[in-house]
This record gives sequence, C-alpha cells and structure tokens, in this order.
Amino acid sequence: AMTDGKALYLNYYAPAAIHTRTPGGQKIILRIKGDYPLTGNIQIIIEGLEKPEEFDLALRIPRWSVQNQISVNGEKVSDIRPGAYRPLRRVWQNGDQVHVGLTLSLHYWVGEDRFAGKTSVYRGPILLAADSRFISGPLEEVTFTREDLEGMTVQDGADAGCWLKAQCKNGITLIDFASAGKQKAQYITWLNAQCGLSPVHPGEGSPVWLNGLKASAGEKSMSIGTQEALKSIVTDMDLTGFVRDRMEGHVRTWALDAMEKNPGVIGSLLHARKGGNPYNSPFGIGVKGYVFDHNEYAGKYLTGLAYLYAASPREDILRVGSELVNALEEAQCPDGYLGVHGEGDRLGGTYGNWDVWGHYHVAYGLLQWYKVTGNQQAFQMALAAANRCLRQFEGKTYAIGSESVNYAIGHLYGLLYLETKEEKYLREAEKLVTKDWLKHGNWMNDALAGKE
Repeated sequence: AMTDGKALYLNYYAPAAIHTRTPGGQKIILRIKGDYPLTGNIQIIIEGLEKPEEFDLALRIPRWSVQNQISVNGEKVSDIRPGAYRPLRRVWQNGDQVHVGLTLSLHYWVGEDRFAGKTSVYRGPILLAADSRFISGPLEEVTFTREDLEGMTVQDGADAGCWLKAQCKNGITLIDFASAGKQKAQYITWLNAQCGLSPVHPGEGSPVWLNGLKASAGEKSMSIGTQEALKSIVTDMDLTGFVRDRMEGHVRTWALDAMEKNPGVIGSLLHARKGGNPYNSPFGIGVKGYVFDHNEYAGKYLTGLAYLYAASPREDILRVGSELVNALEEAQCPDGYLGVHGEGDRLGGTYGNWDVWGHYHVAYGLLQWYKVTGNQQAFQMALAAANRCLRQFEGKTYAIGSESVNYAIGHLYGLLYLETKEEKYLREAEKLVTKDWLKHGNWMNDALAGKE
C-alpha cells in the first residue's frame, strides 16, 4: 500500500492483513481474502478505522488482466482499464467490502538473440516452468503450440510438491517457477513454444506480448501520482495462505543456514580481502558448486533476510542477518571494496566483469538490513562500498562491459541520496541516467513511456 497524500494505492492481492494509514493519517487494516494468484478472486475488507473517512482507494489492475470486475458492498464499478489504477472514492467505514475479479490471462515473453525461437509463458503474475520431475526426456525438446498453452487447466499443486500445476492440452505439465528445481531437478523457463508471436518492440529489450491488448511504444504507464510524493505506508503485514507458507518454508530450508550450506558466499569475499582472487580461491573457478560473483549472492541473501524480517520480525532471522553483516564487515577492505576480485580486476578491471553489479547488490542488502533493523554498522558499510565505486568512476564512464547489469549501481546511488541528501550520490545517478545509459539503451525513458 502506498499514498501520495490524496489516495491509498493497493498493489498486493494475496491473502494478508495490511496495516497502513489513510491519506488523512488514520490507522486502517486492509484484510485481503481469497486464493490469488491461483485464481483472480479477491476480497478486501476495511477494518481498524476510528471513524469514517472519505478518500480514494486506488486498486491496481494489471495489464495482463483483460476482463475485470470490481464491486463495493455489492454495487458494480465501471470504467476498469487494464494497466491502470481504478480509484474508488467514497466515505469508507469498517466492514466495507470490495470484491475484485481479475482474469489470469496467459501472456508471453518472446525470446531474442540467443533465446530466439523460445518463449516464456506467464499465467497472470506467475512465470511457468518445465521441470524434469514432471517431464521425461530432454526439456528443450518438448514443444508447445499456442493451442496447447491456452487450453491448459490449472490446479493446486501441493500434492505434487509445487504450488501451482498447469496441465497443457498436449498432456505436458508446467509448474510455477518458484517451485521449479526442487530435489535437484532440471528446469527451464524458455520453452520451445511455437506461438506465432513477435516481440512488441523488437531489439529494444522489451519483447512482451500481452494477450488481448495491443501494446504500442507510446503507451503510458500507470499514473500513481508524482514519484517524489508517493511512499509506502505499510506499518505491518500479517501474511496468510500460501505466501505465509512459502515464507516459512524459505526460513526453514534456506534462510537460517545458507552460509553453512554454501560457505563460498562469504569465503570467496574473505579470500579476496586477504589478496586472493577467483582463480586461486578454494571457492573459485573450477571448483564444484562455484558461483562466480559471490558478492552479488551475499547481497541477495542479506536482502532476502531483510525482507523476511520486515514481514516476520523473528529473533532467529535477526541473529542470522546480524551474523552475515559481521562476516561482510570482516570481508570489506579498508577502502570499502567488498567483492571477490584481486587488485587489477576490481570494479571492472582491464577486461570488464560484473563486480559493480555485485557491489550494487551487497550494498543494497546492507542498506535494506539497516532500514528494517536500524543497524548502523550495515549502513556505514553500504556507504563505504558505494563510495569505493564513486571514487573508481569519478569523471569516467561506467561502460566497462556488461552494462545492462553494472548500471544498476545508479539505483543504489539514488537510494543513498534519499537517505543522506548528499549531492554526490544524486550527481552520479544523474550521470548514469543521462549519459552512460543512453549509449546502450534508452531504458528509463522507454519505461516512462510505457514500453514493457
């Protein structure tokens, strides 16, 4: 839930109780019931208001949902457009009920370059995958027609070890991407699907084809107020249903012992701190189970812990996150470097690498941990890592190879500017957006223009 001071915007429809505030500042609970995104049936109940209040409750209608229904206390609402928010203005009071019906339409991402001839398939917000537990033979050789896919039937997959199970018309079973790969199964999401579709914007990194909608380059994105005014105002979320079950599963099977299961996540950074590099590391290139850019994964791990702790402030999550921050502090060099490379190869080096991308993720994870726990140690480490990148590229371009990933550091600079109000972060973010980005793709302006 977000607000711009005029409306309360709701983007989340899975079962939960969202504790937030109205545009007028009152506490309010949006209790969401239903089984979305297994189906598109959603019920929102207003609770927790001290007194009735008039405001807009703006509901996000995804672009892939072609046919939609909304009713408030049984009264149908008209003028519902995919890819826009539908504001519902009224005097809201406890017990008011909003029913939303979304169409979980199939839509596709048509592959280009090395994925040419392949297609990724989505049902509503869920990416579907082919998994070797359900398909015999090489996954890449299984073919789908558009009729096979659009004739699929969907059901709960709990009995099969997944969340969602989609039986295609050709007899092949696809499952939700989040459940793919369990028990060391092989899986793919780029399917050999001959759907006769073309990218919407060929060659521009936005090959989405939307079922029932004609996307065009001039389409506008959702209007949700000004970016400066819009902010999240969620104070607590009581998750229920499959989201809660999945989160608890993540904590149980991954979050609490990932460093023990994969010691290289931290070990490779400690090795670099001592002057090593990925080529002579016990966790490095050629080692079974090696993952190259370990600072990326250490950062993503900490980001995951931060999000889990924000949703469920458990002591065991706090303990593991704090241990990870302490380990990263030990691995961080005096100049702020926090990666896996040796001198000469750091932050791009001579031949280019993903090290700036890795620094984005590890500093982002530290920043998120600080924001949910108040851990000043993590915040200072994030600043040190960002400042190391700033010094490296002062007066220089970030075009060091792999630009589509390394340019993500601009997002970190923007967040640090919002947090510190230090102009150096804003200047560097603006340099990336107005100069470097334009050399390799007009990504930001394309997004603002509504290109997907």
